[in-house]
Amino acid sequence: MCIVKPDAVTGGLTERILTAAEQSGFYIVRQTEKRLTPARARDFYRHLEGTPQFRVTAEFMSSGPIVVAVLSKVDAINSWRELIGPTDPNVARDTTPGSLRAQLGAGPGRCCSSRHSTLEPT
Repeated sequence: MCIVKPDAVTGGLTERILTAAEQSGFYIVRQTEKRLTPARARDFYRHLEGTPQFRVTAEFMSSGPIVVAVLSKVDAINSWRELIGPTDPNVARDTTPGSLRAQLGAGPGRCCSSRHSTLEPT
């Protein structure tokens, strides 16, 4: 599952991200735009609870619309990780300059897209 984050959605980057996925051999099974409530964002990111990122991530992910896309491809998780690059866009620019996060990410936590193995944010 790919989540296009609020800053990328409001910045008009959704189509560019999903087109890059398709050009990399992914099939978009389903996509929808939604807005997470703060409670749903906290629940979805509960694996970060107790870390400094938890509050910031939950607040950011509930700050605007997101696009959730179910992607399909052989070895999809590893392929998506390669396409999006390291979590920190600044690191991605140094190590994987062709990655989505290197090209589109604004900074740590503002990395345009993420991957999740669950089907839907709860």
